[in-house]
Amino acid sequence: MNKILAVARWEYFDKVRKKAFWVGILLLPVIIIISSVVPGLLANKQDDGTKKIGIIDLTDSLAAPLQQYLTAHFILRDSSPNYLLIPLDVDKSLPLDSLRKVGDRITRNGNVKNYVLLPKNLLAASSGTRVSGADKSGVSDTIEYRGSSVANIRDDPRIEHAVQDILFDRTLQRYGVNAAQFHNAQRDVSLKSIEVSKTGEAKEKGMLQTFGVSYVFLILFMMMVMTSGQLLVRSMVEEKSNRIIEILFSSASPTEIMTGKVLGLSAVGITQVAILVGLGLAAVTQTGFDISTLQHIPLIVIYFILGYTLYAAIFVGVGSIATTEQEAQQITTYFTLLLIFLPFMFIVSALQNPNDNLIKILSQIPLLTPSFMMIRIPIQQPEWWELALSITTLLITIALVIKISGKIFRIAMLMYGKRPTLKEIVRFAKAK
Repeated sequence: MNKILAVARWEYFDKVRKKAFWVGILLLPVIIIISSVVPGLLANKQDDGTKKIGIIDLTDSLAAPLQQYLTAHFILRDSSPNYLLIPLDVDKSLPLDSLRKVGDRITRNGNVKNYVLLPKNLLAASSGTRVSGADKSGVSDTIEYRGSSVANIRDDPRIEHAVQDILFDRTLQRYGVNAAQFHNAQRDVSLKSIEVSKTGEAKEKGMLQTFGVSYVFLILFMMMVMTSGQLLVRSMVEEKSNRIIEILFSSASPTEIMTGKVLGLSAVGITQVAILVGLGLAAVTQTGFDISTLQHIPLIVIYFILGYTLYAAIFVGVGSIATTEQEAQQITTYFTLLLIFLPFMFIVSALQNPNDNLIKILSQIPLLTPSFMMIRIPIQQPEWWELALSITTLLITIALVIKISGKIFRIAMLMYGKRPTLKEIVRFAKAK
């Protein structure tokens, strides 16, 4: 045990004393904040000026209402309209395919980059005889937004919703319903989520309070495994290539060295998480955030530590196989994709029904347990036996992985110039 702790202390302080460790801790929350806030700010950023869009209105009655709708709903800071529809000079008697070609040529050569094509059958929607697809004359009832730069997540839905609202109002008028009175009669109803505990305590709990903690810890978990795991494997490759490992083997057994490395790396991860959680708690207390919603953090941290230790043990065994840093990076990348991103495939299902039998089964698979439990606990805490079973399974798995990885580590770390085959790795694992 003394040798294991000596190796663990050396691994821990070797990482913690480096500037990169502290720079990474400070950069991580900055990266998370920037990646969360900046996209929203950019998405809400207004256009610099009025955007000119061409229009071919084959209905001869929607261009003006569409311009009025866009002008009424989308205004720039200087009170100028966000969109200006410019009718394209085309012969509307041409077939639809020919009209498209003419419109495409105008937008390529003119000052309008994009245009909206409103087919004749759009008016059939307001008369209750909407025709889907295309009729025999080739006239389609689908709005087309064509041009050189149409992949805009803001312009496309705005134009689509504008035409839909105009057609809807016309349908109301056709049936003698006053559109203004109809819209005034509509009411927005908000839904408030109230969580009732087993003791009868009621507490408002929205999506942010429910899944926010899980999301943060999942991101931390993913980044810690990716960065620390690759760091561990690289250090092992360096010790192997420099033959330092031979000196270490003369002072301690391979199992002692490997166990010490796993414990040291786990301690580094725990330190990082403790600092980041402390910074996060200090920040949320200044914003009036309800701290009681963070009651699940201790249990989540337990799964975080156990999962981190399990993956560290796997990386030690797998990393000992690598002979070059490039091989080590490839191996850790594949395992990271498998062990970390696989749970994200089931996040939606877990959010909708955390007590689904499939989710319960996946939560008991050791490689998936940390991620699934971190998702489920804040939403609806599993039964005590599920928690006890999963933690016990994780502890047993960690012990087995350390034992098997130790056998692989003992032999593979002394192999130079050749990566062991799968058959050899299985033989190493079975060795006594």
